[in-house]
Parts: sequence; C-alpha cells; structure tokens
Amino acid sequence: MKQSLIALAVAGAFAAPAAMAAATIGGEIDVAYQNFNNGTNSGLQANDTHSRWWMDATDDIGGGLSVVGHFEIDQGVSNPRGLNNRNSFIGLKGDFGLVKIGTEEGIYEQLGYQVDPYHGAAGPAGNIVNGLGQAGAPAAGLNALCGGTNPGCVRLGNTLSYVSPNISGLNFKVDFSNFGPAPTGGQKASVIQAGAYWGGNVAEGVGLRVSGGMFTGKQFGGQDKVNGTRATIGGTVAGFSLDLLIEQNKWTDPGIVVKANHMWLTGSYALPTGSLAFNVAKLGKTKVNGTELQNTDGTHMGVGYYHTLSKASSAYVIYSALKNKEAAQFNMQDGATASVGKDPSSISVGLYTVF
Repeated sequence: MKQSLIALAVAGAFAAPAAMAAATIGGEIDVAYQNFNNGTNSGLQANDTHSRWWMDATDDIGGGLSVVGHFEIDQGVSNPRGLNNRNSFIGLKGDFGLVKIGTEEGIYEQLGYQVDPYHGAAGPAGNIVNGLGQAGAPAAGLNALCGGTNPGCVRLGNTLSYVSPNISGLNFKVDFSNFGPAPTGGQKASVIQAGAYWGGNVAEGVGLRVSGGMFTGKQFGGQDKVNGTRATIGGTVAGFSLDLLIEQNKWTDPGIVVKANHMWLTGSYALPTGSLAFNVAKLGKTKVNGTELQNTDGTHMGVGYYHTLSKASSAYVIYSALKNKEAAQFNMQDGATASVGKDPSSISVGLYTVF
C-alpha cells in the first residue's frame, strides 16, 4: 500500500522556513524460481523479475502549473546486483501537457509494454519488450529486438520529453536523447522518438486501441545508424484482450544495411481467481543489403496463469519457449544466452506484492 508523506516545513540555519512538495512512495517485490534451459543444459535459478521502488512528488506552483518529479530504483532481491536507475525525471505539467527531463523509456519501448500481457518489465516469459535477444547475422552488429545496443528499446539518459494531454482519447509523445561522448570517438550519439496512442489502456480493459511509433538514432557517433517502426492494434471484450504488434528494425553503416521484421500476438483473459496470459511471436529472417539470410528466423510462445491472493499480491506460473532456426540466435531475458541454433525454454513459479 502506498504511503503518503505529509508536506513538512523545515528551516535551515541561514534560511526562512520553506514548504516541501507533497510526495508518495511505493514499490514492488517480484521473484520467480525457475528451471531454465538454454538449449544445451538446464538448472534452477531465482530470477528477480520486477522488484523496484519509486517516489513521486508534486508541487502546485499556481496558474494551473505543477512541478512533478519521479524517482525509480530497480532493486535486486534474489541476487546482489545492487541499485539501478529506471525512469527518473523532473518536469513542468499544465493544460499544455508535460515537459520533462531525465532518464526515460522511449515511446518505442512503451508500445511494447502496452501489449505485453505478463506482469513485470522483464518477466520470466522472456517478454516481448526486453527478452527475445538478437537476430541472426550477429557479425552485422544488429540487435533487432531489445536488451542490447538498440536505442529504441533501452532507457536513455539526458532525455527531453513532451507528453501531450489526452485529446479525445489520443495521446502523443516525443523524446530527444543526447548522450555521449562516444566510447570509440569524439562524437556524441542522439536518438529521436515519436509516437501516438489512441483508445482504452490494456490495464483498464476498455474498447479498441491503436498506436504507432518510431525512433531514429546515431549510435556511438560516426555513421552508424539505427531506426525502427512499431504499430499495434487491439481490443477488449468481456474480459478478453487481444493485441497485435508489428515492427521493423534497421541498422546501417557504410556499405551495409541490415533489416529484420517481427510480429507478436498477445492476449489475456480475466478469471474469477486471476488471469490467463499468452503470446506468440514470429521473429523474421534477417536481410543484409537486401539479401535474406536463410534460417535466421524463429518463433516464441509463452503462456501463464496469475492467481490473485489479494489486491496487492499474486502468485504465478509461466512456461516460455523459443524455437531458433539453424542460423538464428534469439534469446530470452531469463538466463544464460543460448548458442546459435539452440532453443531456450523456462518454467517459472513466482510471487509478487505491490506496496
């Protein structure tokens, strides 16, 4: 349960008393115990999937304006990985929307979260936002999905964002990230993302929803470029939600262009005792300079059941499996990287509580 922090008056040694902004804190503890198989061998492991805590602050400065801040830390529970910054920012909010600066997940990543049926940002299903690894042709340097160097699918610092107000169900967002200097040169890298969402949120379970977004960026300076496009459509009827996401990612460098297209179908169904979730992904072949590389495609499927224990806590079980063709190397978030052509899978039993 979130705890409210009462606004306090404080006095410094050489300053007059000043009021502090009202704030709330909250968090989540989420750990799964898994049997993970990387296609060669298997073993048991505890996977801390989504444990974190956050603080939100709001200060009404008058004239319809507020200063808002969010600070979020990813905390390891089942392993000593320490503290990691997640989405943390400060901004100005009004009738015009929200302008903020800080560390931000871009619209490209958020579109994946919108259709992800599993609980948690790095869930044991090897979820569609951050878990399916890289396309074939690793020598070309493309991580077509997330979890690697693709700036469309990682949180970026030094990000300036604009989030629109809700306009008859339509929201749009623009992000500009400027980070560097590059580790291999003197130039900085930059990423621009833009996207829009219309309709009912998946979590709210209402109506039709449509969204789309894109990013373009120069990685590590120089002429190395990455860009991508995502589009989603979905709906909810009588407790059943279904969403389709398609994407294309492209990596370019002088003399080489690498592309990969992917598609996910995701769904969930509300039950009296909890919910069912599933996804099926078609991971397309890699193209290099217009030539399709054979056996670089794969498929992923996951299915899970979440059992509601209370308003704040749930237990779950999830099965997840990847099928790689001979030259493909897609991977899941769960555990050790599988070798080229191997098929990772996992069975997870977990528990989470939100406070």
